[in-house]
Amino acid sequence: MEQKITEVIESSKDKKTGEYFKVNDYKLNNSGRIIEYNQFKQKGKKVKLNIHCDFQNNLMNEMRAQKANGDTIYITRYTYKNNKEIRRDYFDKNKLDVPNWRLENQYNDSGKLIVSQSFRKGKLNYRYEYEFYPNGSKKETRYYNSKNKLKYRYTYECDPKGELEDKEVKNRNYCVKKDVKNDGSFMEISEYKNEKGKVTKYIRYYSSDTLLTQSENYNFKGEMNYKTAYQYNSNKQVIKHENFNKKGLIYTNHFEYNSQGIFTKGSRFNKKRKATYEWKFDYKN
Repeated sequence: MEQKITEVIESSKDKKTGEYFKVNDYKLNNSGRIIEYNQFKQKGKKVKLNIHCDFQNNLMNEMRAQKANGDTIYITRYTYKNNKEIRRDYFDKNKLDVPNWRLENQYNDSGKLIVSQSFRKGKLNYRYEYEFYPNGSKKETRYYNSKNKLKYRYTYECDPKGELEDKEVKNRNYCVKKDVKNDGSFMEISEYKNEKGKVTKYIRYYSSDTLLTQSENYNFKGEMNYKTAYQYNSNKQVIKHENFNKKGLIYTNHFEYNSQGIFTKGSRFNKKRKATYEWKFDYKN
């Protein structure tokens, strides 16, 4: 019988001594959910932040963040209906009896989110409304500000039939196109047009077995802002991750796994291929 992981310890390598020191510690329940998280300072000698998470029926009921001395920083409580989050209350350290921020969600009969609204100190902060086609795909998103005034309208058709005539509402459009090659690989092109008609583009390249191999982001001028490239092992796990900007390579991450396919070690190299950061994970059953 395979033993379940109950604790994960994340450590970072000291550049001077070559020794690893504890950075984060995660304790897990039987379902693999994080129930306690400790962040360390002074190279693992002292706890900087402690977070407790309480679950009921595999759904998070409460998250409580504390300082090392036990003083509460914030509390977040979650309310569900039919396994869907309908409310989230955030309490900060200054007033733990009244929520400083609240999120309320509404869903349709199909379980899709149709309204999400945020309140700060009891007053509306913003509201999103989502509309769907009969097949379940997203038709429109509307954003309302703190005065409950419609400010943005987002549509998702690649060939929108004209613009809605409302000068006070900024109309924006998202379009996703898919181009499949003969070998089964494909690219997904996401285009975003703002209210001024300017377009930004995000392109993702996938292998025939749907592994993301490269992503590119282009600005309004058609210039590439950044690019990310991925390499995988035979188990379809990322072993190399490169990030580029307009000028070239920014950094490279390398990842290692044990015989069970669990991530154990990572290394980061700068644009000159010099190691700048190393971290590892140890697991307890």
